[in-house]
Amino acid sequence: MPEDRCYHDHCHKEYFIVLIVVSGLILSTTLAVVVWLLVYKRSKKRKRSREASGASATALVPPLWKVFNSEELRSITKNFSEGNRLPGNAKTGGTYSGTLPDGSKLAIKRLKRSSLQRKKDFYSEISRVAKLYHPNLVAVKGCCYDHGDRFIVYEFVANGPLDVWLHHIPRGGRSLDWATRMRVATTLAQGIA
Repeated sequence: MPEDRCYHDHCHKEYFIVLIVVSGLILSTTLAVVVWLLVYKRSKKRKRSREASGASATALVPPLWKVFNSEELRSITKNFSEGNRLPGNAKTGGTYSGTLPDGSKLAIKRLKRSSLQRKKDFYSEISRVAKLYHPNLVAVKGCCYDHGDRFIVYEFVANGPLDVWLHHIPRGGRSLDWATRMRVATTLAQGIA
């Protein structure tokens, strides 16, 4: 009888070892499959996101914006003459109209001089804003950073700034009715979205 018992204990030990090994293999295989699925799904999601952002970015990004130098802007605006100054808030530094040699009109916004914003940060910000393109937003055509003087170059909009039409009655014009104001607000919201 003692031999049966020893044999029986020996069998239990073997079964126990086999059970641990098989359980470990099943657990590690299951874990490997789960990790692989998570990585695969994540990479697939990233690929779809890149494809979607690539397609939408190419649809939304207008032609590249230009870095102007201060001499070009002085030439375009006739040395920032008062005759080229556009109505609007002078607190920001003023906005001027200008014409490129090819005849296209631009609006150049002169920002207040700032020593806080570095050239690299300014260009990075302009790059982000220039990527926004919508029929209801004024397109950024370029910029200039010259020893702390900052300029943003936009496409020219003939009717002037929106705040004048919303809050003041322009010369020779009349204030906007509420239906027009609602249409403007809706299209602006679409542009921002």
